[in-house]
Amino acid sequence: MGNLGRHEELNWYVQPLISATWSGIRSDTHHESNGTEIRGDGNDNITTRLALKSFLKGHSTLDEGKQRNFKPFVETSWIHNTELRGITMDGVTVSQAGTRNIGELKLGVEGRIAPELNLTGYVSQKMGGKGYSESQAMLGLKYSF
Repeated sequence: MGNLGRHEELNWYVQPLISATWSGIRSDTHHESNGTEIRGDGNDNITTRLALKSFLKGHSTLDEGKQRNFKPFVETSWIHNTELRGITMDGVTVSQAGTRNIGELKLGVEGRIAPELNLTGYVSQKMGGKGYSESQAMLGLKYSF
């Protein structure tokens, strides 16, 4: 954490993040009318995520006493999956290539507009091997009463 220059009301933070998620998705084997046997692959996947989030936190002197604040942030992540999701049809496996290790860059803002109203928004880009790419945008409002 540190102040930015002469702006004591504006602080910079760096936050490490780590998570692990287990997914035990199981599906029954399916037989099509033409005899093709289909089954899901990638059961018992563990997704680990190591990230570093850097954000600014502060408020304008115009917002003094109004409990408003905004936190613009940038976050970088490394995501690892122990299993590849896919299907097997009559012994031929098709899986989503490039998702074993994924890098992510996320830019966004979190803020409190009023004591009962919060705003969150971000855009992110994920990239993995073999041309894997995923773009995402999210906008959220939370009203507490």
